[in-house]
Amino acid sequence: MFLEPPKTKPQRQKTKDQRPNHQSPNPKDQRPKTKDQTPNPKPKTPKPMRNFRTLNVYHQAIAFATVIYQTTESFPSKEKYGLISQLQRAAVSIPSNIAEGSSRRTSADFARFLDIAIGSAFELETQLTIAHNIGYLNTETLQKLLEELTSIQKQTNQL
Repeated sequence: MFLEPPKTKPQRQKTKDQRPNHQSPNPKDQRPKTKDQTPNPKPKTPKPMRNFRTLNVYHQAIAFATVIYQTTESFPSKEKYGLISQLQRAAVSIPSNIAEGSSRRTSADFARFLDIAIGSAFELETQLTIAHNIGYLNTETLQKLLEELTSIQKQTNQL
């Protein structure tokens, strides 16, 4: 005594011609096929280049790189191609990336170079700590360098 549901015919999927407005279900098919049919996008006006020479953090990073070169002069010569080279390259990388990023036309490109500069600053912080741990830097010198480096990191983050 079960009631059977009424039998209905299975519905066929509508063909392309039977769909409303003859639209394809695939959005890619709705794009214009030729360049002539696309509306002209608004031309992007390039942003003016930033002047890195006016950035305080750039000048501070240049001065800091100079201090790093002077500081590493007292390191043993066996570190010439090791820690000395890494410290100097990381220190130079900070203002270099700020300057190079300033030449980029988009804010995203500028931000990418600032991220690289900040990465170099953290790399430098690590290397200074190692130099202290193995006796190449005294605690007072390390603290002064890290304070200056932290200031550079914060300023770069704010750009």
